[in-house]
Order: sequence, then C-alpha cells, then structure tokens
Amino acid sequence: MEPTIHPGPRDTSVLTLQTEHRSEDVWGGGMDRLLTCREHVLGLGEWVIHDRVLEFVRLAGFYGVHRLVGGGLALDRSLITALIERWRQETHTFHLAVGEATITLQDVAVLLGLRVHGAPVTGDGTGVWSALVEELLGIRPEPGDDGKPVLQGSSLRMTWLRRHFSQGPPDDAADIVYERFSRAYILALMGSILFADKSGDAVQLVYLPLIRDLRRAGTYSWGSATLAYLYRQMCRAARRRSRDIGGPLILLQLWSWEHIHIGRPRISRVRDAPPPDPEHPIEVDDPSILGTQHQRGVDPLACSWLRVHFSCGHTASGLSFFRDALDHQKETQMTWQPYSETVLGLLPEICRCDRDIWRSVVPLICFDIVEYHYPNRVMRQFGLEQSVPVACDTSVDLHYVDRRHKNKKFEEMHRKYVEE
Repeated sequence: MEPTIHPGPRDTSVLTLQTEHRSEDVWGGGMDRLLTCREHVLGLGEWVIHDRVLEFVRLAGFYGVHRLVGGGLALDRSLITALIERWRQETHTFHLAVGEATITLQDVAVLLGLRVHGAPVTGDGTGVWSALVEELLGIRPEPGDDGKPVLQGSSLRMTWLRRHFSQGPPDDAADIVYERFSRAYILALMGSILFADKSGDAVQLVYLPLIRDLRRAGTYSWGSATLAYLYRQMCRAARRRSRDIGGPLILLQLWSWEHIHIGRPRISRVRDAPPPDPEHPIEVDDPSILGTQHQRGVDPLACSWLRVHFSCGHTASGLSFFRDALDHQKETQMTWQPYSETVLGLLPEICRCDRDIWRSVVPLICFDIVEYHYPNRVMRQFGLEQSVPVACDTSVDLHYVDRRHKNKKFEEMHRKYVEE
C-alpha cells in the first residue's frame, strides 16, 4: 500500500480556514493560473508635475510614493502569486519554510515613506460627489467622449483625471490652481498604487475630503491605511478560485526583495554585501550604499530599487520556480532585519519618526476596512527572540465588511474599532 501524503495542516487550531484557502486547489493540481495584478504605477509616467505641485505632494506626505512613478518597477506576477499562496488570513502572516513573516508598519514607513501614526483614514463615506469634485478640483465631472459615465457612486474614472490634470498647471497659476492639481495627482497615486481596485480605472472619492487641506492631510496615518488595504486584498486573493488582486502590490514585492533572497534582482548596493571584517563596518559616505538611484536623506528605501532589471515572471513556469524555491527555502535565504541603523540614518525623517509604534498590536483602519497588525508573531524582524505566539483573532466577520457589504452589526463593530 502506498503511503498517504497529508498536505496539512494536521493541527487546525490556528489555520482554521484551510478548506477555503487557495492552497487546497494547488494541492489538488487545479491552480496554476497567475493572479491578475491590478496596479497601474507605470501609467503615471505621462503626468507633468510642476514644482509647486510637488511641494504640496510632499506637504501632504506622499512624496515617497511619487518617487516610485517612472522608476521602471514592474510587478512579478509569479512571485506575488506564490507569496499569496502562503498568506494566511488567520494570522496575517506568510507561512514560510523558515517561519512566519509579514509586512509591518515598519516596512510601510521605511519603504514608502508614509506616516504610520496619526489620525485614522476614515469618514462617513457619503456626500454629493460631483459637487465635491467641482469644489476641490475645479471641474465638474461630465461624461467623456465615449459616453460612459465619469462618476459612478463614489468611483471616479482615472482617465478623466489624466485628461484634465496630467499636463500640469500653467507656470503663472494661482495657489488654488496648484492645490487642485496636487489633489488630482494624489488621487491618481491612490488609485494607481496605494488603493488600486479591481476595475483598473477608478479611484474612490472617499479620500478626497481628507486632502481638502493639504497641510492637514500630512497628519493622517496613510501608512496604516495602506497596510490595511493590502492585508484585505491579500486575504481575498488567498481564497479558493480568486483570480485577481489589487492594492499596493509594489509594497508586497519590495518587501519580498528586501527579506527573501529568491527571485529578487541583483543590484549594486554596498549594504547588500557583508563587510569583510566586523571591525570595519560599511562606510556611510560610500555613494553606492543604497544604490545610484537613491537620494540620500530625501527618498524612502524603495527608491534604492528603481530601474532594476529582472525577468518578470508572467508564466506558469515562473510560478513553479517560486513554489519550489519557497518550499525549499533555507535560513540563509532570509534576511529578517534588512533595515540597519546605518540604512535608517540615511532615510528622511518620515521613515523613522514613528518607530516607537512599529511593534504595536493594533487594528489598521482604511474607512470600512479593519485589519489587525500582529508584529508579535514576527519578532525576528525586529531583532528579538520569537516565543510561541499567543492566539490571535483577525475576525472573519470583519473581512466581509466593505463599502458594498454592510449591515448594522458590522457597522457597530467598525465604529467600535475606530473609536478605540
């Protein structure tokens, strides 16, 4: 009799949703399709950004995200699909051969330069959207030449934004005009990179009231909202028969390149090479410590990966490579702490200012999305010893709450977490 191979988990006390996880289909041989990645960073390269607009973008806290535009960073669908197969909604971590790992508030701050502490990104999510667009962008959204509606509910078509704002304001414009163009560009960053949805051509206007005052916009915790959105997208993509994924996928990919030595590009950065002698550390003045594309003291760490060359995995064979490599991953293929004090010291203040909450166990909020942050399960990423993690609850109920699916019970749960 041939032995029966049990794919696991044998103990379902932690991974309670296994029957709904896409790994069930992988084991059965019926899941070789790559996820369709709904992110559109490359489409922003046509925008002309005036210096005054860039000042407002920086003031609002989105300069690090802006720097990714035009940087030639393509998504590796095979890598992303293989990682999602190891993502677990029950713990909000990747279950790797070397242990659990996850994207934390630290990664968001260091890689993207977004604030991870501040007022929550939330609101009532209602309004007269056409009037709001006219007030804050200066143009009332009208149907395009194709006859399709520009505005559907709170969803504004990105093509409309590009048509009216991508060429930038005139040099002699008033401040109010520069502010309008700045809001439009920030909305484009949100719809293309941070909060990309599955439509591929829409941005939610619920964020627009929060950038009414561009100075106050910089006080919101956009980083935690971005992480909440990514967690939700990964949890949904990890379900059986899911075919696409949205959200800040460039954050997921860059996190993997920083931590996992499988399929990442080879770039010339001094910090990636071990020093020849522990008594002779890396020289901070070496111009290539973070790569030639990184502007020291200005750019977040993601910019050290700009214009790298690698072979994007868009085939089933690429997925097979990552599956096999991650199945046999060794400890030497994992960097638990890629952000040394030397590296952090070369980044702008926004990448370091909230480090006292990087290890906080907290709910992450992005309007109707509430996802839990459990860094206590990945203490090795903070240079600490990992003990047996305590039981955690990512709330199955909360995972079914979004702007399309609400009821009174879930609204009360959401309100409780926002108030806390």
